[in-house]
Amino acid sequence: MIDTIRVDADRDQRARLLVCSPGRHGSNHARGRSKEQPAWGALLAQQLVAAGEHVVDVPPKLSSRTRLLESGRSDKTDPNDAHSAAIVAWHNPTLNVVAGLDEHRVVLRLLADRDHQITPGYCSPRERRMNRTDAHHHVWDITTRRQPWMSAPGYEPMARTFSAADHAVLAQAAGVDASVVVQCVSDEAETYELLEIARTDPVIAAVVGWVDLTAVDIADRLGAMLAAPGGECLRGIRHQVHDEADPAWLCRPEVLRGIRAVAAAGLVYELLVKTPQLPAAIAAVGELPEVRFVVDHAAKPPIAAGHREPWTSLMTSLATHANVTCKLSGLTTEAHWQRWTDDDLQPWATVILDAFGPRRLMAGSDWPVCTLAATYEASLGVADRLTRELSPAERTAVLDGTARSTYQLPGT
Repeated sequence: MIDTIRVDADRDQRARLLVCSPGRHGSNHARGRSKEQPAWGALLAQQLVAAGEHVVDVPPKLSSRTRLLESGRSDKTDPNDAHSAAIVAWHNPTLNVVAGLDEHRVVLRLLADRDHQITPGYCSPRERRMNRTDAHHHVWDITTRRQPWMSAPGYEPMARTFSAADHAVLAQAAGVDASVVVQCVSDEAETYELLEIARTDPVIAAVVGWVDLTAVDIADRLGAMLAAPGGECLRGIRHQVHDEADPAWLCRPEVLRGIRAVAAAGLVYELLVKTPQLPAAIAAVGELPEVRFVVDHAAKPPIAAGHREPWTSLMTSLATHANVTCKLSGLTTEAHWQRWTDDDLQPWATVILDAFGPRRLMAGSDWPVCTLAATYEASLGVADRLTRELSPAERTAVLDGTARSTYQLPGT
């Protein structure tokens, strides 16, 4: 024992702490406490901060890897876990420092909890399921690599760095415990950077990268990515098909060969298309039944223009192929950025819900692009509200389960 500290807790908090106490229930009950009792760590951290201690947040991935390297054992016991966390905290000066709660934050939290009683359609974090996956977001550092698409009119707010640490803060505050980070540019170097980030990020569980589908050595390139640091997080590949001049680009023989190589490597292929490319997407999916496809952003429906056809018919046709899933994401940025409402989005969401069904639909934030039209929290709230009429099991599939099974994430 290093030291002791008195912990102030109300009756409910005391009950949670006692459930986690190895002194009362034995070490077997204490081993899974971070998942079963997520609030006790925060309580102790705040008490330590209030007592004047310096407290840092150790990401689980860092702790587990250190435990394996230090002890040669992957099993999690209290002594091993505490020792590995201490090593990480001692040697890593970049960890986030736990801040104490101030009166303003307490008041804001109380007001947020009250909102669900007075605001129609509001979903507070406490109403949400603890396990939630953000199936689509991005990170980038413009000092390392500029994003060509940022030069488009209206996208000027995107021309700054959005880091994985920025996303982690927002995700954890929103109850997201796993996410899928997706490439932005046609550059393999970006994919390697994303894999490196995913190794230690507390939220990112999967990477969708980029590779030249037409490359003769595509199998070797994919193999190198999978063998690279963080390669175990690679789950998919995508290409900005909607930027290709040829709307039938997906049907080219060399492209189909490349997509087959993606599937042979055990990865999904993500379709970043708009309405003009949907006929080619339908043909490619039919040609490659062995490939698992994911449609990004519901193929970017023309919500602002209001033209539901031919998008509706084409998406319904695409959904007849059982090897295709779809992302409920990016809808707000396809609507009028400053004046969209749920009523604007619902008809389009209903189309993909009816066509794909909840178990082939997954929700993503599309952060930070979503911030052109909505905050991170509001973007997730869209999926919450558009799926309110589903059963609890169906909502769980859209908000968490489909992404976990598609990307083979922990907890599947």
